[in-house]
Amino acid sequence: MSRAPGAWLPRLVGWVLIPALGVALRLAPLWQPPGNTWTFDASGHYRLVAEQVAHGHLPTPDRFTDLPEGRRLGRFLPPGFYRVAGTWHRIAAALGARDLDLNLQVLMALLGALVAWPVWGAARALGAHRWAAAFAALVAVLAPAHLQRTTAFLLRYEGLGTLLATAHIALAAAALGARTTRSALARSMLSALALVAALATWRVTLVVPALETAIVFALAVARPPTMGLRIWTTTQALGLAAAALLLEYLRAQSFLLSPMFLATLAVAATIQTPILQGTGSRVVARAVTLSLAVLAATLVGLRWGSSGDYETVGTLLRLRLSGAGSTPSTGLDPITAVMMSVQEFRVTDPLALVGPGMFSWLGGWLVVAPIVRWVGRSSSPRARTVWASDAFLLVLGLTLGLVGLTLLITRHRVLLAPLVAVLAGAALAALTPTANPDAAPATVTSGANRRGARRDARGGSGEPGRPSMMVRLSLAALGLCTMVLGWDAVRFATTDRQALEPGWVAALGWMRDHAPAGAPVLSVWERGYEIQLYGQRPTVVDGLLESPVNQAHLVASAHAFLARTPDSLAAFCERLGVEIVVVPPSRSLFGVAVAAGNPLIRRLIARQPLSPEEADRVLIRMMLTGSREPPFEPVFERDGYRIYRLEGGRGVTTSPAAAILPASSSQTHTTGHPGRDR
Repeated sequence: MSRAPGAWLPRLVGWVLIPALGVALRLAPLWQPPGNTWTFDASGHYRLVAEQVAHGHLPTPDRFTDLPEGRRLGRFLPPGFYRVAGTWHRIAAALGARDLDLNLQVLMALLGALVAWPVWGAARALGAHRWAAAFAALVAVLAPAHLQRTTAFLLRYEGLGTLLATAHIALAAAALGARTTRSALARSMLSALALVAALATWRVTLVVPALETAIVFALAVARPPTMGLRIWTTTQALGLAAAALLLEYLRAQSFLLSPMFLATLAVAATIQTPILQGTGSRVVARAVTLSLAVLAATLVGLRWGSSGDYETVGTLLRLRLSGAGSTPSTGLDPITAVMMSVQEFRVTDPLALVGPGMFSWLGGWLVVAPIVRWVGRSSSPRARTVWASDAFLLVLGLTLGLVGLTLLITRHRVLLAPLVAVLAGAALAALTPTANPDAAPATVTSGANRRGARRDARGGSGEPGRPSMMVRLSLAALGLCTMVLGWDAVRFATTDRQALEPGWVAALGWMRDHAPAGAPVLSVWERGYEIQLYGQRPTVVDGLLESPVNQAHLVASAHAFLARTPDSLAAFCERLGVEIVVVPPSRSLFGVAVAAGNPLIRRLIARQPLSPEEADRVLIRMMLTGSREPPFEPVFERDGYRIYRLEGGRGVTTSPAAAILPASSSQTHTTGHPGRDR
């Protein structure tokens, strides 16, 4: 059958024009004066990418962190992002573009915008026509929940990680809809490959296979598993096993013995058994068989597996589910309390889903889209088949699961955004069935099919060929919501800022030029990455909160900072060879109090003034007065940023800036609240 006329136009829009719009939006903040720069976690990633470019590999160990031995990065961080960024820069440099800053900015914008491609594919796999798929791609690149984490100056895992995770889901939907064993196997293998690549890029993508296992469990209980579901589930389990063996950070967590992986393996094996495959099998029998298999696997994982360095995240989720974990308190484990205070680990107000920082007015389609699909299921046999398909139920289940995770921990919104876009495209397809260029009216021969076609053409009621009033109102509402979404996206892209304050730039420059070469610097943890990059000095603490060494240093330094005399702080610094202590403005006091579990937390949360006795702490005196705290001598102050030198050290020296210092380090403006990569 020949292709429908004009089929190329929605492809051009969805595959070229919409990604180009996404790139432009993500580059827009760079052209707004003053320019943006690498801050917080992005500065840490920039340093590691520069090391990858310079040496072809990451530092092993990283001597700028986890003093005195250095950090084994592979134990905590997947290397995929750094390799992709390093390769991209080398290719760009070979073509004449040698500016590392600009190359990385373009890369981040491109990775964020290309999410339009797998979103298009996922929408098509759910039966959406090409224009509906193009609409889904547009929603994906505009959604602030995705845009905010993938702009050009955010050198982070989210862009590449979300792109690969969405590709995995799109290929999964295609595999579940395959009609032959060969096509199901080929698509399943590609889906598993995308999953392994996502796990090699961003640790947060581990939530995707965990949710998928739960969805497959529910589908296999509800009805005998289809050929596509059995093939895809088994292939994904094998892909997870390969990732567990290939990726050092998963090996370090004993992932092969984790309850999550063993449960996935149990589900994949059980759905191959005759008791689940038989067409005459009963729901109760399937439910009991699967439940026993998963329970046994979970018990084995709990007995012999290890939660490793990610136990704190699980603790945080349990606290949120119990309703006791919305704000830090003195009764919590210090690292759990610190994570709770970080922006990306905060809870999400349900109303925020329809706010300008998440999905704007289109967030309402999280509820509307499944309803539209349900109502539209009777429009044609094909619509009923698609609505009840494993592919649609997988995407719907993943969306609902990520909504729940986003409400508990807001960082998951960037993974949720593409799925919201896919559902919006599926809803548009249900509202506009006659827009499908693949439709072939000439094949409608029977009376029943002709009546079904007429119902499709008029949206279920009304005059033949004309959509009903309800359909027209729904389309108008969808158009209005999309316009508001676009407005919010443009407003964010043209007004957001992420740069260094003038006082902080001056302090970093002083460290770079005068601090003893190679001597570690002590400051608060959220400033560690910036000191490593711009100050060119090792730090006692930084933002990798999973590292046990970093955790121990963070808690010990917080207690020393909040002691009444500087003796404990001096002893801590002497033990690690610290000669320079950097004290930021008083707004950083809260994080130190949280790490120390100090009762000051309650006063700071309530924004109440501290009494003279409460304020009589080493760090508070340094922050507010810049007083001399023997053996610490103040040597620098600007705009609330102060630097102290430990007396008896080697003294200040002059050392040239290292070659990896980014050109953007001269840019200045106000920083935002620190985020966290996971």
